[in-house]
Amino acid sequence: MSNTTIPVSPTATEAAKSVAPVSAPATAASTTSGSATLPTPLEVPATQLKKETATFPVASSKSDIENHKLAAIHHTEAAKYHLEAAKHHEEGNHEKAAATTIKANGHSILAQDCQKEDVRQHATQN
Repeated sequence: MSNTTIPVSPTATEAAKSVAPVSAPATAASTTSGSATLPTPLEVPATQLKKETATFPVASSKSDIENHKLAAIHHTEAAKYHLEAAKHHEEGNHEKAAATTIKANGHSILAQDCQKEDVRQHATQN
């Protein structure tokens, strides 16, 4: 099984380190004593920041691909039936809308089952 490396954006702390430090306003302690100095932010050039990456296994079997396609088909059918149900409601034909909504919900459940199977397959690959 081969792995694909996907870059992950740096964290907010790392991103803040790559910008120029902002001078802090003078406090009462630093102005009255004259010897107190405010700490400056750590200055690290953006080129020295380590880029975090996450590794995910590549889908290797035809069943993984077919499962994604089947889920997409069911999502598309569910969307089609939901739009049709909305049209029936607008026309005042609520019985047809209810029947079409049941078809839409059926396709949604089938799509969700495909997604659960996909998650199960990916969980067993790791």
